[in-house]
Amino acid sequence: EGLFAARKSSFADHPAVPPELDLVEREEQITFETGLDDAIDKEEMLDVFRFDPQYEENERLWKEIQREILGDDDDDEDDDD
Repeated sequence: EGLFAARKSSFADHPAVPPELDLVEREEQITFETGLDDAIDKEEMLDVFRFDPQYEENERLWKEIQREILGDDDDDEDDDD
């Protein structure tokens, strides 16, 4: 009976997106809808691993770019070096 009551109330006690996670206004959201018969560019080359010989250098550059854009907030950064 509890399940039927929840269904009848349109799951009002269980929102799809909790209010504290609803950060983007509905009119500012970008969504993509595709049909079952639509042609989709799968970009399969993005799913291929390529070894990066300059990985450490590139990571350092990305961290600099990240700090430049987001600021110097390092609270949630995971450095396992």
